[in-house]
Formats: sequence, C-alpha cells, structure tokens
Amino acid sequence: MEFSEPLRVPGAMLIELAAGELRETSAAYLFRRANPGSGATLASRRRVIVKTDGAGRPAPWSSWYREIFLELAQGELAAQQARR
Repeated sequence: MEFSEPLRVPGAMLIELAAGELRETSAAYLFRRANPGSGATLASRRRVIVKTDGAGRPAPWSSWYREIFLELAQGELAAQQARR
C-alpha cells in the first residue's frame, strides 16, 4: 500500500476496487482506502494477477472474464488512477 495520510482513529473506511489494465494473460486491479466523510485517499495499491493453465503456465483470459473486467474498468477509481 502507498499511504497518503495516516489513519488517525478507528472507524468506518471506504474501500474501493476497480479494474486497471487487462493484458492477454494478466490483469491489474486498483484498490483505494478513503475517509468516508471527506473522500480523502488514505492509501492506494495496484495488484497484478496472472491467469494460469493446469500446468502453471500463463493462459489467456476467457471472453466472459474480459467482458466483466472491462465493465469494472469503467468505474470512477480507474478514471482517477488514469489521471495520475
């Protein structure tokens, strides 16, 4: 995680997940932790996963997964990260 601000008190947090970038065999997801009142980002992270076949080798994503991922990529968090 990249921390933008310290978490000062326990309580509710806003957690967002968005699709970042989709390649042939890998997908990047974006995470953001924010103050629910102000919307200020407290921490963010990018996580990459790789799809593998039964032998553990990289394998292409299905058309179903690509469609769902691209729908998720239209979210606001993905748009914010692209502007950075």
